[in-house]
Amino acid sequence: MKKTLFTFLLLFAATSMNAQGIVKGDMDGDGEVTITDVMSAVDVILGKASKKLVNPYNVDNTLIVGTWYAPDGTSFTLYEDGTIEDYTGAAKYKFRNYLGTLTMYNVPGKAVKVMGVVKVTKSYLLLLDYATGAVAYYTSSAVPNFHNPDDYVDLGLPSGTLWATCNVGASSPEDYGDYFAWGETSAKTSYNSDWSNYFDTNDDGNTFNKYYDNGGLTELKPEDDAAYVNWGPAWRMPSQYQIDELRTNCTWTLTAKNNVNGYEVKSPNGNSIFLPAAGLLNVSSLLDVGSGGYYWSRTLVESDPSHAWFLGLTSNRPGRGDGKRCLGFSVRPVRLPEIGVEVSASSLSFASLGGSEQVSINCNGSWTASSSESWCIISPASGTGDGSLTITVSENTSTDSRSATVTVTADALTRTITVTQNGKAAGNTPAGVTAVDLGLPSGTLWANMNVGASSPEDYGDYFAWGETSTKTTFYWSPYFDTNDNGDTFNKYNNNGGLTELKPEDDAAYVNWGSAWRMPSIDQYNELINSNYTTTEWTYQNGVYGLKITSNMEDYEGNSVFLPAAGSRYDSMPFDAGSGGDYWSRTLNSDSPDRAWGLYFDSSSVYTSYGLRYFGFTVRPVRRLPE
Repeated sequence: MKKTLFTFLLLFAATSMNAQGIVKGDMDGDGEVTITDVMSAVDVILGKASKKLVNPYNVDNTLIVGTWYAPDGTSFTLYEDGTIEDYTGAAKYKFRNYLGTLTMYNVPGKAVKVMGVVKVTKSYLLLLDYATGAVAYYTSSAVPNFHNPDDYVDLGLPSGTLWATCNVGASSPEDYGDYFAWGETSAKTSYNSDWSNYFDTNDDGNTFNKYYDNGGLTELKPEDDAAYVNWGPAWRMPSQYQIDELRTNCTWTLTAKNNVNGYEVKSPNGNSIFLPAAGLLNVSSLLDVGSGGYYWSRTLVESDPSHAWFLGLTSNRPGRGDGKRCLGFSVRPVRLPEIGVEVSASSLSFASLGGSEQVSINCNGSWTASSSESWCIISPASGTGDGSLTITVSENTSTDSRSATVTVTADALTRTITVTQNGKAAGNTPAGVTAVDLGLPSGTLWANMNVGASSPEDYGDYFAWGETSTKTTFYWSPYFDTNDNGDTFNKYNNNGGLTELKPEDDAAYVNWGSAWRMPSIDQYNELINSNYTTTEWTYQNGVYGLKITSNMEDYEGNSVFLPAAGSRYDSMPFDAGSGGDYWSRTLNSDSPDRAWGLYFDSSSVYTSYGLRYFGFTVRPVRRLPE
């Protein structure tokens, strides 16, 4: 997945910057910078700070929108490596510190480009989004210990869940760590079984204020999650389902690590974690230490909201149990791998006839796709890793345009593709027009007469390429797609522009309705291919022209007649009765002032190209009927 690199050149100096702020540089490369300023933290949070302390710059030395401030008298550390999520866990950001230069990467697929992350040693964590200028902050009685987000083991679990190597409050895998009541984020000295010091009840556990089964929450919010609050936004307590996944997908072995009893949990990929038998705290008594372990999930037992689910370790086997929320259990954090997803197009447009388009998907995980409308079909509906998505749109028989949204989801990330489709053109197929089936391999059906004609021998109207109304004068002035007499073009060009006429610029589509199109140059080449048809210069009902007759089995004798209608230049006709010039819908990409078409006379038939402002005739095509 491609990552976008942003570099913040921190303006470190060992001397005073101004009367209000001093920045001490990261001279020893330990990643620590001290900022002193007379502004209060409240002023910073409320956006009242006016003096620049650290200015972030892009790699090209352009100033990034926003200014980095810090509360008075504080020092903060620029972390070496890590991942930070926003409060909801929906957005994830990577950051990296290198010798005083903060280099930041945005996680692929994120609309927000860069976030600066500061850990303040008092009681504030400031998150400043330089793309929008927004400041988010958290307060706590103790500064969160932002545990290394990479301190996990990948057990190869189906969900992708990554399990931490140690408990919250522990310094090693075998360290018991701290004990928490369910939904509380600070360790206590007493876990009263009468609920008297539990945060979520006022009546000894008979009813609950926030987490309960009748309209309340049933899974811990981040602010009540001991892993999130103590280790930082990269971490969460496991859900009930993540605990079950760990139990059923791994081998559990009762063992000791550095003389501490517990379980080695080993996955089929060979990786393992160790869960110590840390026991539990009830009131102020530590129970079952060395013989049992109790690890909270973040999931409430809905049938009994005084209990929450936990992972229980005994000498027999690990299991999922439910325990009183006021008891003190261990917490082993989890995190999900960072998933990025990108799509190659954010919007697609279709003619009323419909069709299919492919969109590339770049993803480092599993993804699903869905469509908001039944007429817009996607395939496949899911995948893993990079792939492609085919979007197929059925014919729109209404004159009204319509739209659908295709959503591609990976983890918590979504990407949307807006699909629009034109309504059926207001024009209607004229009386006497039929579609002739010559049995061609492509299935193309050719009209029996030209646009503007009343019979196969009638010349019909003349059109400049891409214009849908006939006119009396054909020259660059006026021509719809240029402002400088054909030196450059606005819509159809070889420099990132379109190379095939859109329906709204197609004389067949606009004048005859959505069933018809001007032929592509490939359809013309197929039409005059001697393997499929025979061409003959002939005289039909008093008009010279080209008769094209099918050679295909079961279609012998089917034919179309193209009158030698000539062309128009300025206001003058050319070659009428002696030659035919018919537009395709295909631009000549090598010379974008010209477009491809069919030319014939009494001795030759071939595809060629002409200046787009010339007036040529149009013979429509359509697809095989459903």
